[in-house]
Amino acid sequence: MKIMHLLMKRNSSNSISYLESLPDKLIAKRDLALLRFQYITGCRPGEVAALMFDNLDFSGELPSATIKARHCKNNKFRTVYFNHQVQEDLECWFDMLRDIGYTNKHIFPSLVNGKPGKPLQSEGIYRMLQRRLKEIELPPRKAHALRHSSALHAIAKGIDIRKIRDQLGHSIIVVTAKYLRKADPDRGIAYKNWK
Repeated sequence: MKIMHLLMKRNSSNSISYLESLPDKLIAKRDLALLRFQYITGCRPGEVAALMFDNLDFSGELPSATIKARHCKNNKFRTVYFNHQVQEDLECWFDMLRDIGYTNKHIFPSLVNGKPGKPLQSEGIYRMLQRRLKEIELPPRKAHALRHSSALHAIAKGIDIRKIRDQLGHSIIVVTAKYLRKADPDRGIAYKNWK
């Protein structure tokens, strides 16, 4: 299931983004920026929670973020890339943070009564996702499911598996290759019927 696709649609006949239509713009903008960033980059929830302003690079043609070693499962630095839509979402979110006087280094703070608090943790991202899924009457999903959806979508788009491995931060390609089985279920049938 493509969680991000479902989250972004209010219903099947309405192409207006669900999160963009919510009345509480501060929380909606945070959640939109966070979910799109996590989905496009394939970052783990803990990596997204630990993201700081100095990890981002919007200066070149390719917007990117450096995921620091202490937040990576394999204890290495890696650069993740994202599209200009994610960059726009982040910049809009940053503008809102500046307007309310936010000066912390973390990009995604918790929001209590419309005020930024401590940085979100993985558990906070999970709770936010569950709340958003419930609002559109979808069953609960793990926040890690956005990472899986990202990998499957990248495979479907024809992105080389080595590039997907590097984006996800897998230490060996065998881990990334597990997504290939999920991405092409009719391949087995095709080979089974090959004469």
